[in-house]
Amino acid sequence: MGEARSDLALCYWRAGAYDEARVTLQEALREFDENDIEQRATALLRRAVVERSSSRFNEALRIYNDAAPLFDEIDDHYLAATFHVGLANVLNQLSSAEQRKDYVDLALIEYTAASFHFEQAAHTRYQACVEANLGFLYGAVQKFDEAHGHLDRAQMLIKRLKDNVRVAQFDETRARVLLAEGRTLEAERTARTAVRVLEKGDELSLLVEALTTHGITLAKLDRPGEARTSLERAAKVAEQSGDFESAGLAALTIVEQLGTNLSTTEICETIDRAGALLEKTQDISILRHLAKAAFEALFLAQAIPAPPDWTNFSLRETMRRYEAHLITLALKETGGSVTRSARLLGFKHHQIGLFDIRQA
Repeated sequence: MGEARSDLALCYWRAGAYDEARVTLQEALREFDENDIEQRATALLRRAVVERSSSRFNEALRIYNDAAPLFDEIDDHYLAATFHVGLANVLNQLSSAEQRKDYVDLALIEYTAASFHFEQAAHTRYQACVEANLGFLYGAVQKFDEAHGHLDRAQMLIKRLKDNVRVAQFDETRARVLLAEGRTLEAERTARTAVRVLEKGDELSLLVEALTTHGITLAKLDRPGEARTSLERAAKVAEQSGDFESAGLAALTIVEQLGTNLSTTEICETIDRAGALLEKTQDISILRHLAKAAFEALFLAQAIPAPPDWTNFSLRETMRRYEAHLITLALKETGGSVTRSARLLGFKHHQIGLFDIRQA
């Protein structure tokens, strides 16, 4: 009965019914005994995935940490790999949300363990994806030799499977690493190659990522017209496919990368568009991104001499609205702790007094 409940919870999760999935998994876990090690492990992994999908990253981390001793008893390499990659993903997201560099180091360890177990389980495609994650994360901490080494390995593995879509996805990842490395021309060529492959298929989320990265490289090369075309296309494709977060992030990128090439009205309209697309997001790091872009846009708009058209629009009101949403989520994540919420939002200790609870 426990296994059936666990499988039912997975169906709830896929349907986006996270509360039902959470309750069903709790019931399933109560029905397993101590000898049902793999079944309990699977249910715990699913619980962690539900919490991560709900953007409750600290709760997901707690579940992974509590489940770790159980996985020490398991000989199934695929299940072990799934545990390590899930934990790595949560640590990676928390490193961004809470600005914890130590979580990046832990994520690198967990991704490395996941790669090993996927190799032992002969899951080449998953191993390649984990190697690409390692490449991206090493690039993010500016260890570029290690980053390219892992990306080389990822592409070597995936080419064995003749998976051109994943090859293009890894090209997009390499473009981001090259961009961080300051090798902008190479990044642009690599991102353009990824776009050309992905626009022939139906992996729209991957195409959106490639278009966004290509747009950033073009902006860095001072080709604003081409950059805006690529970023606008990324936002349009994402919105049409129902991926509103990616659409909103692409819109934000237009302001961040091309703000000096936009009129005041275009800046305001683009920020408002991004806010509308991101209104339902529960990801604190994305909302922080929106608030930061709104503040930057406010100063940029004030610096542009063209007269603004404020008809039916208030940038300050847009900022206040999303700051309030951001604060509410932070308080929910930290159980109402003002100090922890302020830290989660990126305030230093001496800035905590600026954290206006009344906005929530």
